[in-house]
Amino acid sequence: MKNSIKWLILVLLVCIASAASAADWTQIQQRLQHWQGAKEITLPTGIDPLDDTLFSPLVDKLLQQGYAVLPPDKTSKTGLILQQRTTRHGKVITLIRASDRALIAMEKLAPPPPPPVAPAPVKPAVRAAAPAPAPPTAIQPTTTAPATIHVGTVKQAEVVSVSQPQVISDNQRVYELDGNPMQLVAWDNDDGSSEIYLLYDRQIRHLHSDGSTMREQERFQCPLQPSRALHLDIGDIDNDGTPELAATWAEDVYDVAAGTNSIVHAWIIATRTGMKAVSNDLHGYVRIDNNKAELQKRTDYSPFAAEVYSIHVSGSTISVASQPAYHSKQLIFNQLEWPDEQRLLVWNKDQRLMLVERGSDKRIIGSTLLTDFGEYCGPYVSIPLKNPGYRSGFSAEDRVLAKNVYLGRRLLRHGDAVFTIVRGRSNGMLLLGSTSGADKLVKITATGNSMTTSFPFAPIDAFIIDFALCGNNSNQALVLVNEKVDGSGSAYLRLQ
Repeated sequence: MKNSIKWLILVLLVCIASAASAADWTQIQQRLQHWQGAKEITLPTGIDPLDDTLFSPLVDKLLQQGYAVLPPDKTSKTGLILQQRTTRHGKVITLIRASDRALIAMEKLAPPPPPPVAPAPVKPAVRAAAPAPAPPTAIQPTTTAPATIHVGTVKQAEVVSVSQPQVISDNQRVYELDGNPMQLVAWDNDDGSSEIYLLYDRQIRHLHSDGSTMREQERFQCPLQPSRALHLDIGDIDNDGTPELAATWAEDVYDVAAGTNSIVHAWIIATRTGMKAVSNDLHGYVRIDNNKAELQKRTDYSPFAAEVYSIHVSGSTISVASQPAYHSKQLIFNQLEWPDEQRLLVWNKDQRLMLVERGSDKRIIGSTLLTDFGEYCGPYVSIPLKNPGYRSGFSAEDRVLAKNVYLGRRLLRHGDAVFTIVRGRSNGMLLLGSTSGADKLVKITATGNSMTTSFPFAPIDAFIIDFALCGNNSNQALVLVNEKVDGSGSAYLRLQ
């Protein structure tokens, strides 16, 4: 009798554990982390948030994220609603936007496994000795997607072919890419091949190109769980013949009283024996320009601080100077020391390029380019406002707590010239028309204090997200393009 009771208790515990673990809330948690509306959520009818085995872990996470958990009869008009439904496929948990009843997340609850059946008692019997087990059969490995990678470093991945290119002409090919990379850098090898690195929201992927084929080599996983990719640079900062990467990500932290705040994280990553972080988190924007690395941090209410620090390399040790190398009125990604050490090429507030005097940031008369570079909205950081305002009226929903500050498009020095992106493609009017126009790369050269432009590459009927150049004569361009202007659509790598 006692054994039967113990068995029933065990079965009950297994069933409860199975039901509690049936929902991992992955999709719902992602939507909640990025929700920008009122942080109020209504629980399903009949749920005790303190005692329900299935929902209490989620309620705990909601409270940790600053959500007000409402009872079923107190639905928020601008918040979220959590519902539990029983369908023919089993129980489903849905997340509803209260303002328009739109479904924004759904989790299917797998039914718990059937309880084990207690074995019938058997009388002991004398059995013959079992034969010796046969030696194990060798299992042949199969080629799959890249192996599971370590945080902050990477194992050598299985070689995976990038989608077969579409050949446009003898020197132009288009490769379809997996996911949504936001930044691109390349490194030329002595044999004419190239190493290509793509920055994603949480990882870096390394491709090898011989000019006609392209194969994935390895992946590096960000040591943290950032929200978005910001910037990627490449250069040989330790002068050992192999490049280092400077990768910068943003982690968005939402506060119900202060809005969204982007915490900036960055690492220096070596590539000599596979991608491996060789610095700690530098907590700022890091760039590599002309094989020199620099760090610029941000402040509480500004996207960047004025101080720019040099990053030093001694053997395998990476360190940041204790005193700033110089002060800047620009984000380091939005300026370039060019055409000499006394002048800087910068983006002004109208997204036009001009030259300024280094040190004073005084505009050089006659240097502003009149070329229309188009409006470019790339990676951004969210900055809390010191004095929040209102969109219209004075209701809580109209209060503006933070602003998004966009990073400028890439300025890439190559030889004596600088290359950047001209945004000529348009999304069209809302609900009317479709995308039209073409983006292209522009080459900028300087004579004295004046600058001229030329267009050495063909226009592209897609949105250029980023680019890199190959060859000593900049005769080839690797262009990261996307079907959507924010990089969230299908991504392609075009060699032209």
